[in-house]
Formats: sequence, C-alpha cells, structure tokens
Amino acid sequence: TEKVTISRVMLDQVVRSCDRQLTLINALSENHFAEERPLILHRQPLFLKEQVEIWLKDWQKDFDLYQATFINLLPDNLPPINADPCQLRSVFEQLLNNALKHNPSPIQLALDARIDQDMLYCTLSDNGIGMDEEQCQHLFHLYVRNLHNQHLTGIGLGSYQCRQIIEAHSGRIGVKSTPRVGSQFWFTLPLAHQNYRVIKQELVNSNQ
Repeated sequence: TEKVTISRVMLDQVVRSCDRQLTLINALSENHFAEERPLILHRQPLFLKEQVEIWLKDWQKDFDLYQATFINLLPDNLPPINADPCQLRSVFEQLLNNALKHNPSPIQLALDARIDQDMLYCTLSDNGIGMDEEQCQHLFHLYVRNLHNQHLTGIGLGSYQCRQIIEAHSGRIGVKSTPRVGSQFWFTLPLAHQNYRVIKQELVNSNQ
C-alpha cells in the first residue's frame, strides 16, 4: 500500500472545507431545497463594522492559511442594520471562503458599504482571477458547476444559501467581475428604523 504524506496545514484546510460543505448540505436539506420556504430570522439592530471586527478574530486563521489580506473599509458612522447575526455571518463566511478557495494566493480582500435609500449596500471585492458573464449569472443558483473550470467546481450550495439568506432579509445579492482582474460581490440589507445613536447608547449601557 502506497503511503501519502501531507502537511498539517493542508490537512487542516481539507477538514475545514469538509466541515463547511457538511454544514451547507445540512442547512439546505432542512429547507428541502425549496426557495419558497421562508427562513426563520431572529433580527436585531446590528452595527456592521463592530460585528465584522468581532468575526475577524475567527477568520484570521483562514486569512493566514491562504496568505490573504483583509481590508475593512466600513465607515465608522454607518447606521445599524436590521438583521439576523448568525445568518449574516454565514453569508460573509461563504463569500470569503469562495474568494479564498478559488483564487491563487496571495489575495487581497476589501469590505465596504454605503447607504442606498433605506438599505445598506455592501461590497466584498477581491483581486483574484475573476469570472465571465455567464458564470456571474448562474453563481447564486443551485446547480452543478463546470467540473473543467478551476474557478467553479462542485455544487453551488454556498452561494445559493447566501441568496436565500439575503432575500429573506428583503435584500438583493449579485456579483460584478472581470476575468483576470477580480470580482466584487454585493448585497443589500435593510436599515434599522430606530435612531441608531439611541440604540448604540443602549447597547453600551447594557455592556457596562
């Protein structure tokens, strides 16, 4: 029997990838792949920049593994969004995972956002290999991807779940991309209706 030796870094990468895929499959199985079945959301006012900075502590291992640089361009004065933090984290993790897995290292990622009427318009950009127009059009649908394309392999579970979550928040999601230049994933989330300065002060008081 031939023995194959792999590094601890590669083994960790395989295990983390398998765990993500299993989580996605379980989530979609619970939904029976039905787009019309609504997700149950536990919404609350969230300050996106503060939330992302908390999540970054867990994501740093992946950034180090893939030699990625993450730039947080979110403005400090963004008003709160009305969102489910667990579901929203799943969206960010899947988009980041796609960028890390399907682009050569090193890669640079940048997160930004701006207000667009009563929604927050978020963008996650990378300087990777990019996608053509056809790939962009099908990215957020459930389908078997082209096995001969290095950038799009396997079943589109994660991107499909991202669309389910964002649309459950009454938002939209999409991607703009240019081959050999990079991709920009975008999605919108509803703003919280309350005055965000009041909410922030209440959150500060509750943590004291």
